[in-house]
This record gives sequence, C-alpha cells and structure tokens, in this order.
Amino acid sequence: LGTTPNGDDIIGTATITDPSSCDDDFEAWEIGASYTFSGWTIGAAYASAESDGFDEEYYSATVSGTIGIADVSFFIGDTDGVTDDDVAYGLSGSVPVGAATNIVASYAGGGADGLEDAFGIGFTHSLGGGVTLTGMVGESNSGNTIADLGVIFNF
Repeated sequence: LGTTPNGDDIIGTATITDPSSCDDDFEAWEIGASYTFSGWTIGAAYASAESDGFDEEYYSATVSGTIGIADVSFFIGDTDGVTDDDVAYGLSGSVPVGAATNIVASYAGGGADGLEDAFGIGFTHSLGGGVTLTGMVGESNSGNTIADLGVIFNF
C-alpha cells in the first residue's frame, strides 16, 4: 500500500478465485497485510474456501525481527471448518558466527491432528558473488530424520 512518512512499510494483498476457472461450486478468497517498523515486521492473513460440503477458514500471523544478534521469526495459524485441525505454530532463528556464516534453527508444532513436532539446525555460508552454500538436518513431523545440502544463487 505504501510507506509512512517515517519510512515504515505497509503492504496489503487480496486474491479471489474465479469460480469459472475450476469447479462451479468452488469459491475462495484471501486477504493479508504486513507492517514494517523499527526493524520488525508483523503480518496477518485470513482466507476462506467453500465448495460442495466443504467450508474452511484459515487464519495466520507472523512476527519477524532482530533480538540482539539473532534474526528471529514467529508464526501461528489456525483452521476452522471441516478439518478443524489444531493450531499450528513455529519459530526460526539465524545467528551469525563469522563474516560469511550463520547458524540457523527452526521448530514447528501443532497443525494437523496426529503430526509430531518438527525441528532442524543448519547453516548458511556466503561463497561470494551471490552464491550461498546452505544445509540443514532435523526431524520431520512424521518422525523421520531428514537433511539437505544445496547452493542458492541470487543475481
């Protein structure tokens, strides 16, 4: 939407699904907004989806910013309707341990009934020129140990 006089950012989004592009009985729409101030961003979103015997509402909120040297993010979301799942929540963080290296960690819980919590710890390391080596190991919400290693290119 714009920038306030003191440089804070306000962003809004909205979408609607054209029923003619899918099942005639399907209707969905979403709306969200975020506000950035003093190095912190807060955001919230609401969505609704309806179809033959299916009626769901989704809510979510996020907060991200910096505490000391750590960049942190928090998330919470809920679904009301047919599935009526538990509240989902999570947090993640990144701490620099050198000029080009960060340690990252994440945790998520709740969500669909019967899922376990998920967590991981990893790293990012800038190789220069917009290239970053990244990797993480953790446990998925089904209890499996998972790992990844890759390269990200930002040009």
